Amino acid sequence: MTIAVGSLVYIRTFFGSEDVLCAIITEGRPEFIGAPGLHYYYTVYSFSDGITFIAFDYEMVLVGTEDYNSTDE
Repeated sequence: MTIAVGSLVYIRTFFGSEDVLCAIITEGRPEFIGAPGLHYYYTVYSFSDGITFIAFDYEMVLVGTEDYNSTDE
């Protein structure tokens, strides 16, 4: 899944009680060098914490998608 810069996403947290609202701030880069078309990682900005971090597309759900449980497109 490719996500445009500026898109709003929810990042699924492993130990947190709720997902974090973030904005994509860089273009996606392949998870593994030389393996295009698999998964991508992005630098995102967290509105609740005011920090940036790296997140993978399989941890994200686009804001406004109808099926909140599926990130595969």
